[in-house]
Amino acid sequence: MNTITKTLIATAIAGFATAPLAAESGKAPSPYQKHDGTWISLNGTVESVKPDSFMLNYGKGSIVVEMDDWDWYSEGTALKAGDKVTVYGDVDDDIFEVTSIEANSVYVEGLNSFFFASANDEETPWRTATFVPSAETTIQGTVQSVKDREITLDTGDGSLTINTLTMSYNPLDKDGFQQVEKGDRISVMGQMDPAFFGNREFNAKSIITISEDSQKQQNS
Repeated sequence: MNTITKTLIATAIAGFATAPLAAESGKAPSPYQKHDGTWISLNGTVESVKPDSFMLNYGKGSIVVEMDDWDWYSEGTALKAGDKVTVYGDVDDDIFEVTSIEANSVYVEGLNSFFFASANDEETPWRTATFVPSAETTIQGTVQSVKDREITLDTGDGSLTINTLTMSYNPLDKDGFQQVEKGDRISVMGQMDPAFFGNREFNAKSIITISEDSQKQQNS
């Protein structure tokens, strides 16, 4: 059994193991009941945006999400009122201040992209739980090359061809916020092609940009 196959099986098993945790996080826990410094993930809708924070409506109330150590002009301005987001961070419950969340990363549903508090945070281990259905799996890696509607992805165990024709939009064109290019780190959810053992092709259902190529960030 080759290393890529082992990786896919291990990912699927890990997904089932974390399914209860993922379901629990979907119950919108109240951040006001958490201790200071407690890590939390919270889904909700952006109500309003300020230069160093935004107000998140998580269904049972609203809370301030702090982003004061972010490169706001390149990242924060992508947020706007009405965006559906998932916030990952730590509860900030200072006795002299109103409880808030210090964001480590924010996933914006409409943009299919993660935004991080700083470049260093992109290298820290993820503390998120992901449920992976039996017919699907998730692969992460670095884009080696892009041609037409195909991506060559370096998974760490080898290279894999990602077919994006199975997606509802083209993440490789110049339209829209998400423009996947060489050097980007991405997470791809989808299914292996039935002929996987012959051509190692993965049919993408969705792609999340984890971090862009550093050279592209400097030029933006």
